[in-house]
Amino acid sequence: MAEVIASRESPLHRPVPGRLVPVTGEGRPQEGLAHLDALAARRGGQEGRELFWIRLPLMAACGRVDEAVEQARAHAEGTTSYAAPHIAELLAGAERTEDAVGVLEQQAPANSHALAGYLIDLGRIGEAVAVLQESGPAGSRAGPWHDEPPFRGGARTLPGTSGCGPAASRPPVKR
Repeated sequence: MAEVIASRESPLHRPVPGRLVPVTGEGRPQEGLAHLDALAARRGGQEGRELFWIRLPLMAACGRVDEAVEQARAHAEGTTSYAAPHIAELLAGAERTEDAVGVLEQQAPANSHALAGYLIDLGRIGEAVAVLQESGPAGSRAGPWHDEPPFRGGARTLPGTSGCGPAASRPPVKR
């Protein structure tokens, strides 16, 4: 199988994230890791950011969850809100949902929806609701960088417009 993966005809030849999913989904994560190792070797030992984050679930699928979590935390982005859901997913996949919640709680404002999902998995519905209510709606502009929610306070309509739709953002056409 390694020869097929290495061949140019293989659907796994190019390092596209979706192309490694079948390898994992079919219970062959070792082959996915071998493919990533081959790609890194061709790049002089360098592995790009996207391939690094693909490698971790493959490692976890091989029973190397703790090693994957350790590598994720040691990564330059390992303590950021970007890494938290990746690490939480590794932990939850190993039936360590409490640990996943702990990781996400450290970055709660940025990952509130993922945190709420794991809290629900643990049967802690009230806490999940509270987390979501504290974070506001997805895409909300409320927070430390905005003084007021969208469409309140400073919204003005231009003469000749209804205040809705694309025309509201530009002056009326003179005829």
